[in-house]
Amino acid sequence: MLYAVINSRRIEQKLRLSIERPVSVIVDFARNPASASNSCESHYTQFTRKCCMSATPNPYEAPEASPVPTAAESRSRKWIWWISGLLLLATMLNYMDRQTLANLSVRITKELSLSNERYGNIEFGFGWAFAAGSLFFGFLSDRISVRFLYPAVLLAWSLIGVLTGFCDGYESLLGCRILLGFFEAGHWPCALRTTKIVLERQNRTMGNSILQSGGALGAILTPPVILMIVGKSETLGAWRSPFIIIGSMGVVWVIAWLFTVGGNDLPSARIQDKKDSGSGNRWLVLLIGAIVVCATLYLMRERLSPVMPDGVAVRAFFDKHPVWITAAACVLCLVVAGASDRDFFSECLTNRRFWTLIPVVVCINLTWQLIRAWLPKFLQEGRGASEQAALLFNSAYYIAADVGCIAAGAATLWLARRGLGVHRTRLLVFGICAALTSLTFVAGSLPLGWGLYGVLLIVAAGSLGLFPCYYSLSQETSERHMGKTIGLLGALAWLVSSPMQKEFGRVVDETHSFDQGFAWAGLAPLIALIALVVAWPREQSIAEQRNEP
Repeated sequence: MLYAVINSRRIEQKLRLSIERPVSVIVDFARNPASASNSCESHYTQFTRKCCMSATPNPYEAPEASPVPTAAESRSRKWIWWISGLLLLATMLNYMDRQTLANLSVRITKELSLSNERYGNIEFGFGWAFAAGSLFFGFLSDRISVRFLYPAVLLAWSLIGVLTGFCDGYESLLGCRILLGFFEAGHWPCALRTTKIVLERQNRTMGNSILQSGGALGAILTPPVILMIVGKSETLGAWRSPFIIIGSMGVVWVIAWLFTVGGNDLPSARIQDKKDSGSGNRWLVLLIGAIVVCATLYLMRERLSPVMPDGVAVRAFFDKHPVWITAAACVLCLVVAGASDRDFFSECLTNRRFWTLIPVVVCINLTWQLIRAWLPKFLQEGRGASEQAALLFNSAYYIAADVGCIAAGAATLWLARRGLGVHRTRLLVFGICAALTSLTFVAGSLPLGWGLYGVLLIVAAGSLGLFPCYYSLSQETSERHMGKTIGLLGALAWLVSSPMQKEFGRVVDETHSFDQGFAWAGLAPLIALIALVVAWPREQSIAEQRNEP
Protein backbone atom coordinates (compact mmCIF):
# COMPACT_ATOMS: atom_id res chain seq x y z
CA MET A 1 0.00 0.00 0.00
CA LEU A 2 2.79 2.39 0.98
CA TYR A 3 4.69 1.49 -2.22
CA ALA A 4 1.62 2.28 -4.34
CA VAL A 5 1.20 5.73 -2.72
CA ILE A 6 4.90 6.60 -3.22
CA ASN A 7 4.81 5.39 -6.82
CA SER A 8 1.69 7.43 -7.59
CA ARG A 9 3.31 10.58 -6.16
CA ARG A 10 6.40 10.04 -8.35
CA ILE A 11 4.24 9.68 -11.46
CA GLU A 12 2.30 12.83 -10.53
CA GLN A 13 5.55 14.76 -10.03
CA LYS A 14 6.94 13.65 -13.41
CA LEU A 15 3.71 14.68 -15.17
CA ARG A 16 3.78 18.09 -13.49
CA LEU A 17 7.40 18.67 -14.51
CA SER A 18 6.72 17.55 -18.09
CA ILE A 19 3.98 20.20 -18.32
CA GLU A 20 5.78 22.99 -16.42
CA ARG A 21 9.10 22.80 -18.34
CA PRO A 22 7.65 23.41 -21.85
CA VAL A 23 5.45 26.23 -20.47
CA SER A 24 8.43 27.85 -18.75
CA VAL A 25 10.46 27.63 -21.93
CA ILE A 26 7.68 29.36 -23.91
CA VAL A 27 7.41 32.16 -21.32
CA ASP A 28 11.19 32.64 -21.28
CA PHE A 29 11.30 32.79 -25.07
CA ALA A 30 8.65 35.56 -25.05
CA ARG A 31 10.75 37.56 -22.57
CA ASN A 32 14.30 36.82 -23.85
CA PRO A 33 14.64 34.77 -27.09
CA ALA A 34 18.45 34.32 -26.84
CA SER A 35 18.49 32.82 -23.36
CA ALA A 36 15.46 30.72 -24.14
CA SER A 37 17.18 29.14 -27.13
CA ASN A 38 20.13 28.23 -24.92
CA SER A 39 17.76 26.68 -22.41
CA CYS A 40 16.16 24.62 -25.17
CA GLU A 41 19.56 23.37 -26.26
CA SER A 42 20.50 22.37 -22.71
CA HIS A 43 17.21 20.51 -22.22
CA TYR A 44 17.72 18.73 -25.54
CA THR A 45 21.29 17.79 -24.63
CA GLN A 46 20.20 16.32 -21.30
CA PHE A 47 17.41 14.42 -23.03
CA THR A 48 19.70 12.90 -25.65
CA ARG A 49 22.29 11.93 -23.06
CA LYS A 50 19.67 10.11 -21.02
CA CYS A 51 18.47 8.31 -24.12
CA CYS A 52 22.01 7.25 -25.07
CA MET A 53 22.77 6.06 -21.53
CA SER A 54 19.54 4.19 -21.21
CA ALA A 55 19.59 0.46 -21.84
CA THR A 56 16.25 0.62 -23.69
CA PRO A 57 16.27 1.91 -27.27
CA ASN A 58 14.83 5.30 -28.06
CA PRO A 59 11.65 4.81 -30.15
CA TYR A 60 12.04 8.24 -31.76
CA GLU A 61 15.60 7.65 -32.91
CA ALA A 62 16.20 6.28 -36.36
CA PRO A 63 17.66 2.77 -36.34
CA GLU A 64 21.40 2.53 -36.93
CA ALA A 65 22.20 1.92 -40.55
CA SER A 66 23.60 -1.49 -41.29
CA PRO A 67 27.10 -1.55 -42.74
CA VAL A 68 27.32 -1.52 -46.50
CA PRO A 69 28.40 -4.94 -47.73
CA THR A 70 31.74 -5.08 -49.49
CA ALA A 71 32.09 -6.28 -53.04
CA ALA A 72 33.64 -9.51 -51.81
CA GLU A 73 30.49 -10.29 -49.79
CA SER A 74 28.29 -9.76 -52.86
CA ARG A 75 30.46 -11.85 -55.17
CA SER A 76 29.48 -15.32 -56.34
CA ARG A 77 30.82 -18.50 -54.85
CA LYS A 78 32.69 -19.17 -58.08
CA TRP A 79 34.60 -15.91 -57.65
CA ILE A 80 35.38 -16.73 -54.01
CA TRP A 81 36.83 -20.14 -54.85
CA TRP A 82 38.65 -18.69 -57.86
CA ILE A 83 40.38 -16.33 -55.42
CA SER A 84 41.23 -19.37 -53.30
CA GLY A 85 42.79 -20.91 -56.41
CA LEU A 86 44.90 -17.81 -56.99
CA LEU A 87 46.06 -18.01 -53.37
CA LEU A 88 47.06 -21.62 -54.00
CA LEU A 89 49.10 -20.57 -57.03
CA ALA A 90 50.76 -17.78 -55.05
CA THR A 91 51.79 -20.24 -52.36
CA MET A 92 53.04 -22.57 -55.09
CA LEU A 93 55.29 -19.85 -56.54
CA ASN A 94 56.42 -18.94 -53.03
CA TYR A 95 57.64 -22.47 -52.39
CA MET A 96 59.09 -22.97 -55.85
CA ASP A 97 61.35 -19.95 -55.42
CA ARG A 98 62.25 -21.16 -51.92
CA GLN A 99 62.78 -24.84 -52.71
CA THR A 100 64.98 -24.33 -55.76
CA LEU A 101 67.99 -23.84 -53.49
CA ALA A 102 67.23 -26.92 -51.37
CA ASN A 103 66.85 -29.14 -54.44
CA LEU A 104 70.10 -27.88 -55.94
CA SER A 105 71.95 -27.64 -52.61
CA VAL A 106 74.41 -30.47 -53.36
CA ARG A 107 75.47 -28.88 -56.68
CA ILE A 108 75.68 -25.37 -55.24
CA THR A 109 77.63 -26.27 -52.09
CA LYS A 110 80.17 -28.21 -54.16
CA GLU A 111 80.61 -25.52 -56.81
CA LEU A 112 80.82 -22.65 -54.29
CA SER A 113 82.80 -24.74 -51.73
CA LEU A 114 80.27 -24.28 -48.92
CA SER A 115 80.29 -26.38 -45.74
CA ASN A 116 77.08 -27.74 -44.22
CA GLU A 117 77.32 -25.11 -41.49
CA ARG A 118 77.53 -22.33 -44.07
CA TYR A 119 74.57 -23.79 -45.92
CA GLY A 120 72.73 -23.83 -42.59
CA ASN A 121 73.82 -20.22 -42.09
CA ILE A 122 72.19 -19.28 -45.42
CA GLU A 123 68.94 -20.89 -44.26
CA PHE A 124 69.42 -19.11 -40.92
CA GLY A 125 69.64 -15.74 -42.69
CA PHE A 126 66.58 -16.59 -44.77
CA GLY A 127 64.62 -17.42 -41.62
CA TRP A 128 65.52 -14.25 -39.74
CA ALA A 129 64.70 -12.14 -42.78
CA PHE A 130 61.42 -14.02 -43.03
CA ALA A 131 60.76 -13.12 -39.38
CA ALA A 132 61.39 -9.43 -40.05
CA GLY A 133 59.24 -9.55 -43.17
CA SER A 134 56.41 -11.24 -41.28
CA LEU A 135 56.37 -8.41 -38.77
CA PHE A 136 56.74 -5.67 -41.36
CA PHE A 137 54.15 -6.91 -43.85
CA GLY A 138 51.83 -8.00 -41.04
CA PHE A 139 51.65 -4.37 -39.92
CA LEU A 140 51.45 -3.13 -43.49
CA SER A 141 48.55 -5.45 -44.42
CA ASP A 142 46.40 -3.76 -41.74
CA ARG A 143 46.98 -0.37 -43.36
CA ILE A 144 47.08 -1.03 -47.12
CA SER A 145 44.62 -2.99 -49.21
CA VAL A 146 46.06 -6.38 -50.11
CA ARG A 147 44.78 -5.87 -53.65
CA PHE A 148 47.89 -3.75 -54.27
CA LEU A 149 50.22 -4.98 -51.52
CA TYR A 150 49.97 -8.66 -52.50
CA PRO A 151 51.12 -8.35 -56.16
CA ALA A 152 53.89 -5.92 -55.17
CA VAL A 153 55.27 -8.41 -52.66
CA LEU A 154 55.06 -11.33 -55.09
CA LEU A 155 56.77 -9.35 -57.84
CA ALA A 156 59.59 -8.40 -55.45
CA TRP A 157 60.37 -11.96 -54.34
CA SER A 158 60.18 -13.18 -57.96
CA LEU A 159 62.82 -10.60 -58.93
CA ILE A 160 65.08 -11.74 -56.08
CA GLY A 161 64.62 -15.34 -57.24
CA VAL A 162 65.86 -14.36 -60.70
CA LEU A 163 68.87 -12.51 -59.24
CA THR A 164 69.84 -15.63 -57.24
CA GLY A 165 70.77 -17.27 -60.54
CA PHE A 166 73.59 -14.72 -60.95
CA CYS A 167 75.26 -15.26 -57.54
CA ASP A 168 78.97 -16.13 -57.63
CA GLY A 169 79.83 -16.73 -53.96
CA TYR A 170 78.71 -17.18 -50.38
CA GLU A 171 78.10 -13.48 -49.64
CA SER A 172 75.97 -12.79 -52.73
CA LEU A 173 73.98 -15.99 -52.21
CA LEU A 174 73.39 -15.09 -48.57
CA GLY A 175 72.29 -11.58 -49.54
CA CYS A 176 69.77 -12.84 -52.11
CA ARG A 177 68.49 -15.39 -49.65
CA ILE A 178 67.95 -12.74 -46.98
CA LEU A 179 66.01 -10.52 -49.39
CA LEU A 180 64.00 -13.51 -50.65
CA GLY A 181 63.00 -14.43 -47.10
CA PHE A 182 61.98 -10.84 -46.30
CA PHE A 183 59.65 -10.46 -49.29
CA GLU A 184 58.30 -14.02 -49.26
CA ALA A 185 57.10 -13.39 -45.70
CA GLY A 186 54.58 -10.87 -47.05
CA HIS A 187 52.66 -13.68 -48.71
CA TRP A 188 51.10 -15.02 -45.50
CA PRO A 189 49.60 -11.85 -43.96
CA CYS A 190 48.15 -10.92 -47.37
CA ALA A 191 46.80 -14.41 -48.09
CA LEU A 192 45.29 -14.93 -44.64
CA ARG A 193 43.63 -11.52 -44.66
CA THR A 194 42.13 -12.43 -48.02
CA THR A 195 40.67 -15.71 -46.76
CA LYS A 196 39.38 -13.93 -43.65
CA ILE A 197 37.45 -11.46 -45.83
CA VAL A 198 36.03 -13.76 -48.49
CA LEU A 199 35.33 -16.97 -46.52
CA GLU A 200 32.91 -17.71 -43.71
CA ARG A 201 34.18 -19.13 -40.41
CA GLN A 202 33.18 -22.74 -41.04
CA ASN A 203 34.83 -22.67 -44.49
CA ARG A 204 38.14 -21.10 -43.46
CA THR A 205 39.94 -24.29 -42.48
CA MET A 206 39.13 -25.77 -45.89
CA GLY A 207 40.14 -22.53 -47.60
CA ASN A 208 43.36 -22.45 -45.62
CA SER A 209 44.00 -26.05 -46.64
CA ILE A 210 43.76 -25.02 -50.29
CA LEU A 211 46.05 -22.08 -49.54
CA GLN A 212 48.65 -24.19 -47.73
CA SER A 213 48.47 -27.03 -50.26
CA GLY A 214 49.95 -24.65 -52.80
CA GLY A 215 53.22 -24.98 -50.88
CA ALA A 216 53.18 -28.72 -51.37
CA LEU A 217 52.22 -28.26 -55.02
CA GLY A 218 55.18 -25.93 -55.56
CA ALA A 219 57.53 -28.36 -53.84
CA ILE A 220 56.11 -31.18 -56.00
CA LEU A 221 56.65 -29.32 -59.27
CA THR A 222 60.10 -27.90 -58.47
CA PRO A 223 62.13 -31.15 -58.83
CA PRO A 224 60.69 -32.17 -62.25
CA VAL A 225 61.03 -28.61 -63.50
CA ILE A 226 64.68 -28.62 -62.42
CA LEU A 227 65.22 -32.01 -64.09
CA MET A 228 63.67 -30.69 -67.31
CA ILE A 229 65.98 -27.65 -67.27
CA VAL A 230 69.20 -29.19 -65.94
CA GLY A 231 68.78 -32.87 -66.77
CA LYS A 232 71.97 -34.84 -66.20
CA SER A 233 74.25 -31.97 -67.12
CA GLU A 234 77.37 -31.76 -64.94
CA THR A 235 78.65 -28.49 -66.38
CA LEU A 236 79.51 -25.66 -64.02
CA GLY A 237 76.71 -23.14 -63.58
CA ALA A 238 73.98 -25.51 -64.75
CA TRP A 239 72.07 -24.73 -61.53
CA ARG A 240 71.55 -21.05 -62.47
CA SER A 241 68.86 -21.44 -65.15
CA PRO A 242 66.15 -22.89 -62.81
CA PHE A 243 66.35 -19.80 -60.57
CA ILE A 244 65.86 -17.48 -63.55
CA ILE A 245 63.01 -19.43 -65.17
CA ILE A 246 61.06 -20.16 -61.97
CA GLY A 247 61.45 -16.58 -60.74
CA SER A 248 60.02 -15.19 -63.98
CA MET A 249 56.72 -17.06 -63.50
CA GLY A 250 55.51 -14.55 -60.92
CA VAL A 251 54.66 -11.94 -63.57
CA VAL A 252 51.80 -14.10 -64.91
CA TRP A 253 50.21 -14.38 -61.45
CA VAL A 254 50.37 -10.62 -60.87
CA ILE A 255 48.52 -9.94 -64.13
CA ALA A 256 45.81 -12.51 -63.28
CA TRP A 257 45.35 -11.04 -59.78
CA LEU A 258 44.99 -7.42 -60.95
CA PHE A 259 42.41 -8.39 -63.57
CA THR A 260 40.40 -10.50 -61.10
CA VAL A 261 40.25 -8.42 -57.90
CA GLY A 262 38.33 -5.15 -57.94
CA GLY A 263 39.09 -1.98 -56.03
CA ASN A 264 36.55 -2.63 -53.23
CA ASP A 265 36.86 -6.40 -52.98
CA LEU A 266 39.58 -6.50 -50.31
CA PRO A 267 39.38 -3.38 -48.13
CA SER A 268 42.07 -2.62 -45.58
CA ALA A 269 41.33 -2.83 -41.86
CA ARG A 270 39.99 0.36 -40.32
CA ILE A 271 42.44 2.32 -38.18
CA GLN A 272 40.40 4.03 -35.48
CA ASP A 273 43.12 6.27 -34.03
CA LYS A 274 44.92 8.37 -36.61
CA LYS A 275 47.58 9.32 -34.08
CA ASP A 276 48.43 5.66 -33.43
CA SER A 277 48.42 5.03 -37.17
CA GLY A 278 50.98 7.77 -37.78
CA SER A 279 53.15 6.48 -34.96
CA GLY A 280 52.89 2.98 -36.40
CA ASN A 281 54.06 4.21 -39.81
CA ARG A 282 57.11 5.88 -38.26
CA TRP A 283 58.03 2.70 -36.43
CA LEU A 284 57.61 0.71 -39.64
CA VAL A 285 60.08 2.99 -41.40
CA LEU A 286 62.48 2.64 -38.47
CA LEU A 287 62.16 -1.15 -38.54
CA ILE A 288 62.85 -1.49 -42.26
CA GLY A 289 65.81 0.90 -41.92
CA ALA A 290 67.27 -1.20 -39.10
CA ILE A 291 66.81 -4.35 -41.19
CA VAL A 292 68.65 -2.83 -44.16
CA VAL A 293 71.52 -1.57 -41.97
CA CYS A 294 71.92 -4.91 -40.17
CA ALA A 295 71.82 -6.89 -43.42
CA THR A 296 74.42 -4.57 -44.99
CA LEU A 297 76.78 -4.84 -42.02
CA TYR A 298 76.41 -8.60 -41.95
CA LEU A 299 77.20 -8.96 -45.65
CA MET A 300 80.24 -6.70 -45.33
CA ARG A 301 81.54 -8.20 -42.07
CA GLU A 302 84.58 -9.81 -43.76
CA ARG A 303 85.68 -6.47 -45.22
CA LEU A 304 84.93 -4.52 -42.04
CA SER A 305 86.76 -6.86 -39.67
CA PRO A 306 90.30 -5.62 -40.54
CA VAL A 307 89.32 -2.00 -39.77
CA MET A 308 87.13 -2.85 -36.76
CA PRO A 309 89.22 -3.89 -33.71
CA ASP A 310 86.44 -6.04 -32.30
CA GLY A 311 85.12 -7.38 -35.60
CA VAL A 312 86.37 -10.92 -34.96
CA ALA A 313 85.01 -10.89 -31.38
CA VAL A 314 81.61 -9.72 -32.58
CA ARG A 315 81.38 -12.53 -35.13
CA ALA A 316 82.48 -15.04 -32.50
CA PHE A 317 79.78 -13.79 -30.12
CA PHE A 318 77.12 -14.25 -32.81
CA ASP A 319 78.33 -17.78 -33.46
CA LYS A 320 78.55 -18.84 -29.82
CA HIS A 321 75.38 -17.23 -28.42
CA PRO A 322 72.53 -17.79 -30.89
CA VAL A 323 69.99 -18.28 -28.07
CA TRP A 324 70.64 -14.88 -26.50
CA ILE A 325 70.55 -13.17 -29.88
CA THR A 326 67.28 -14.90 -30.71
CA ALA A 327 65.78 -13.81 -27.39
CA ALA A 328 66.91 -10.22 -28.00
CA ALA A 329 65.37 -10.28 -31.49
CA CYS A 330 62.06 -11.55 -30.05
CA VAL A 331 62.08 -8.74 -27.47
CA LEU A 332 62.79 -6.25 -30.28
CA CYS A 333 59.77 -7.55 -32.19
CA LEU A 334 57.55 -7.07 -29.14
CA VAL A 335 58.92 -3.55 -28.56
CA VAL A 336 58.29 -2.54 -32.17
CA ALA A 337 54.80 -4.03 -31.99
CA GLY A 338 54.03 -2.13 -28.79
CA ALA A 339 55.44 1.18 -30.01
CA SER A 340 53.64 1.04 -33.35
CA ASP A 341 50.19 0.35 -31.91
CA ARG A 342 49.56 0.49 -28.17
CA ASP A 343 46.07 -0.97 -28.48
CA PHE A 344 47.47 -3.93 -30.35
CA PHE A 345 50.25 -4.44 -27.83
CA SER A 346 47.88 -4.30 -24.85
CA GLU A 347 45.57 -6.70 -26.64
CA CYS A 348 48.43 -9.17 -27.16
CA LEU A 349 49.45 -8.98 -23.51
CA THR A 350 45.95 -9.90 -22.36
CA ASN A 351 45.04 -12.28 -25.19
CA ARG A 352 45.26 -15.86 -23.99
CA ARG A 353 44.89 -17.23 -27.49
CA PHE A 354 47.88 -15.23 -28.74
CA TRP A 355 50.20 -16.57 -26.02
CA THR A 356 48.96 -20.12 -26.63
CA LEU A 357 49.76 -19.90 -30.33
CA ILE A 358 53.40 -18.84 -29.80
CA PRO A 359 54.69 -22.35 -28.89
CA VAL A 360 52.32 -23.83 -31.46
CA VAL A 361 53.64 -21.87 -34.43
CA VAL A 362 57.27 -22.24 -33.29
CA CYS A 363 57.02 -26.03 -33.01
CA ILE A 364 55.18 -26.74 -36.26
CA ASN A 365 57.51 -24.42 -38.22
CA LEU A 366 60.57 -26.01 -36.66
CA THR A 367 59.61 -29.45 -37.96
CA TRP A 368 58.49 -28.32 -41.39
CA GLN A 369 61.44 -26.02 -42.12
CA LEU A 370 64.15 -28.43 -40.96
CA ILE A 371 62.83 -31.26 -43.14
CA ARG A 372 62.23 -28.89 -46.07
CA ALA A 373 65.82 -27.62 -46.04
CA TRP A 374 67.69 -30.87 -45.30
CA LEU A 375 65.68 -33.68 -46.90
CA PRO A 376 67.60 -33.70 -50.25
CA LYS A 377 70.94 -33.73 -48.42
CA PHE A 378 69.67 -36.39 -45.98
CA LEU A 379 68.80 -38.70 -48.88
CA GLN A 380 71.86 -38.03 -51.07
CA GLU A 381 74.69 -37.60 -48.56
CA GLY A 382 73.15 -39.39 -45.58
CA ARG A 383 71.63 -42.41 -47.34
CA GLY A 384 73.50 -42.55 -50.67
CA ALA A 385 70.58 -41.87 -53.03
CA SER A 386 71.31 -40.43 -56.48
CA GLU A 387 70.37 -36.84 -57.31
CA GLN A 388 67.63 -37.94 -59.69
CA ALA A 389 66.13 -40.40 -57.17
CA ALA A 390 66.26 -37.79 -54.40
CA LEU A 391 64.52 -35.18 -56.56
CA LEU A 392 61.80 -37.60 -57.65
CA PHE A 393 61.14 -38.68 -54.06
CA ASN A 394 61.10 -35.01 -53.04
CA SER A 395 58.11 -34.61 -55.36
CA ALA A 396 56.46 -37.69 -53.85
CA TYR A 397 57.10 -36.30 -50.37
CA TYR A 398 55.24 -33.10 -51.12
CA ILE A 399 52.44 -34.95 -52.89
CA ALA A 400 51.88 -36.77 -49.61
CA ALA A 401 52.12 -33.45 -47.77
CA ASP A 402 49.49 -31.97 -50.10
CA VAL A 403 47.18 -34.94 -49.52
CA GLY A 404 47.61 -34.56 -45.77
CA CYS A 405 46.90 -30.83 -45.94
CA ILE A 406 43.69 -31.24 -47.95
CA ALA A 407 42.63 -34.21 -45.82
CA ALA A 408 43.07 -32.14 -42.64
CA GLY A 409 40.82 -29.40 -43.98
CA ALA A 410 38.22 -31.85 -45.30
CA ALA A 411 38.20 -33.78 -42.01
CA THR A 412 37.58 -30.66 -39.92
CA LEU A 413 34.78 -29.57 -42.25
CA TRP A 414 33.16 -33.04 -42.20
CA LEU A 415 33.37 -33.44 -38.43
CA ALA A 416 32.16 -29.89 -37.72
CA ARG A 417 29.06 -30.40 -39.89
CA ARG A 418 28.22 -33.45 -37.82
CA GLY A 419 28.08 -31.43 -34.61
CA LEU A 420 31.43 -32.22 -33.02
CA GLY A 421 32.28 -28.52 -32.66
CA VAL A 422 34.64 -26.37 -34.70
CA HIS A 423 37.44 -26.18 -32.14
CA ARG A 424 37.18 -29.84 -31.10
CA THR A 425 37.54 -30.95 -34.70
CA ARG A 426 40.62 -28.76 -35.16
CA LEU A 427 42.16 -30.13 -31.97
CA LEU A 428 41.46 -33.73 -32.97
CA VAL A 429 42.92 -33.32 -36.46
CA PHE A 430 45.93 -31.44 -35.06
CA GLY A 431 46.61 -34.29 -32.61
CA ILE A 432 46.49 -36.94 -35.34
CA CYS A 433 48.88 -34.93 -37.53
CA ALA A 434 51.28 -34.39 -34.61
CA ALA A 435 51.36 -38.16 -33.96
CA LEU A 436 52.16 -38.85 -37.64
CA THR A 437 54.95 -36.25 -37.66
CA SER A 438 56.67 -37.84 -34.66
CA LEU A 439 57.56 -40.84 -36.86
CA THR A 440 60.76 -39.00 -37.84
CA PHE A 441 62.19 -40.73 -34.78
CA VAL A 442 61.70 -44.00 -36.69
CA ALA A 443 62.94 -42.59 -40.01
CA GLY A 444 66.25 -41.54 -38.46
CA SER A 445 67.19 -45.17 -37.86
CA LEU A 446 66.02 -46.72 -41.15
CA PRO A 447 68.32 -47.48 -44.13
CA LEU A 448 67.57 -46.37 -47.68
CA GLY A 449 64.64 -48.35 -49.04
CA TRP A 450 60.88 -48.58 -49.26
CA GLY A 451 60.50 -48.61 -45.49
CA LEU A 452 62.24 -45.26 -45.15
CA TYR A 453 60.31 -43.81 -48.07
CA GLY A 454 56.98 -44.96 -46.62
CA VAL A 455 57.64 -43.48 -43.18
CA LEU A 456 58.75 -40.18 -44.71
CA LEU A 457 55.54 -39.98 -46.74
CA ILE A 458 53.49 -40.38 -43.56
CA VAL A 459 55.57 -37.69 -41.88
CA ALA A 460 54.93 -35.41 -44.86
CA ALA A 461 51.15 -35.78 -44.59
CA GLY A 462 51.20 -35.03 -40.89
CA SER A 463 53.63 -32.11 -40.94
CA LEU A 464 51.67 -30.06 -43.47
CA GLY A 465 48.26 -31.06 -42.07
CA LEU A 466 49.12 -29.10 -38.92
CA PHE A 467 49.08 -25.74 -40.68
CA PRO A 468 45.41 -25.36 -41.73
CA CYS A 469 44.38 -25.91 -38.11
CA TYR A 470 46.90 -23.33 -36.90
CA TYR A 471 45.86 -20.75 -39.52
CA SER A 472 42.20 -21.09 -38.56
CA LEU A 473 43.07 -20.61 -34.89
CA SER A 474 45.26 -17.58 -35.63
CA GLN A 475 42.44 -15.91 -37.57
CA GLU A 476 40.39 -15.85 -34.38
CA THR A 477 42.94 -14.12 -32.15
CA SER A 478 42.03 -10.58 -33.21
CA GLU A 479 39.52 -8.87 -35.47
CA ARG A 480 41.04 -5.43 -36.12
CA HIS A 481 44.70 -6.47 -35.68
CA MET A 482 44.66 -9.80 -37.52
CA GLY A 483 47.47 -8.90 -39.93
CA LYS A 484 49.76 -7.66 -37.17
CA THR A 485 48.95 -10.65 -34.95
CA ILE A 486 49.75 -13.18 -37.67
CA GLY A 487 52.85 -11.22 -38.64
CA LEU A 488 54.14 -11.13 -35.06
CA LEU A 489 53.45 -14.83 -34.55
CA GLY A 490 55.27 -15.62 -37.80
CA ALA A 491 58.20 -13.42 -36.80
CA LEU A 492 58.57 -15.13 -33.43
CA ALA A 493 58.32 -18.57 -35.08
CA TRP A 494 61.08 -17.85 -37.59
CA LEU A 495 63.30 -16.12 -35.04
CA VAL A 496 63.26 -19.18 -32.80
CA SER A 497 63.33 -21.91 -35.46
CA SER A 498 65.89 -20.35 -37.85
CA PRO A 499 68.96 -20.74 -35.57
CA MET A 500 68.22 -24.46 -35.55
CA GLN A 501 69.21 -24.58 -39.24
CA LYS A 502 72.72 -23.46 -38.35
CA GLU A 503 72.84 -25.87 -35.38
CA PHE A 504 71.60 -28.71 -37.59
CA GLY A 505 74.44 -28.08 -40.05
CA ARG A 506 77.00 -27.84 -37.26
CA VAL A 507 75.88 -31.20 -35.82
CA VAL A 508 76.13 -32.79 -39.28
CA ASP A 509 79.68 -31.46 -39.76
CA GLU A 510 80.73 -32.74 -36.34
CA THR A 511 79.03 -36.16 -36.40
CA HIS A 512 79.05 -36.72 -40.20
CA SER A 513 75.48 -37.99 -39.83
CA PHE A 514 71.98 -36.57 -40.37
CA ASP A 515 70.27 -39.18 -38.19
CA GLN A 516 70.31 -37.45 -34.82
CA GLY A 517 68.88 -34.12 -35.97
CA PHE A 518 66.38 -35.74 -38.29
CA ALA A 519 65.06 -38.03 -35.57
CA TRP A 520 64.28 -35.24 -33.12
CA ALA A 521 62.89 -32.78 -35.69
CA GLY A 522 59.42 -34.34 -35.79
CA LEU A 523 58.72 -34.41 -32.05
CA ALA A 524 58.16 -30.66 -31.69
CA PRO A 525 54.44 -30.70 -32.76
CA LEU A 526 53.65 -32.84 -29.72
CA ILE A 527 54.66 -29.85 -27.57
CA ALA A 528 52.31 -27.68 -29.64
CA LEU A 529 49.46 -30.14 -29.04
CA ILE A 530 50.01 -30.01 -25.27
CA ALA A 531 49.93 -26.20 -25.39
CA LEU A 532 46.60 -26.20 -27.23
CA VAL A 533 45.00 -28.73 -24.88
CA VAL A 534 46.15 -26.98 -21.71
CA ALA A 535 46.03 -23.27 -22.53
CA TRP A 536 43.49 -22.63 -25.32
CA PRO A 537 40.15 -21.24 -24.05
CA ARG A 538 37.22 -23.62 -24.05
CA GLU A 539 34.97 -23.64 -27.06
CA GLN A 540 32.03 -21.26 -26.95
CA SER A 541 28.47 -22.36 -27.31
CA ILE A 542 27.02 -22.84 -30.77
CA ALA A 543 24.80 -19.78 -30.38
CA GLU A 544 27.81 -17.59 -29.57
CA GLN A 545 29.80 -19.01 -32.47
CA ARG A 546 27.04 -18.03 -34.91
CA ASN A 547 27.32 -14.43 -33.76
CA GLU A 548 31.08 -14.35 -34.42
CA PRO A 549 32.27 -12.87 -37.72
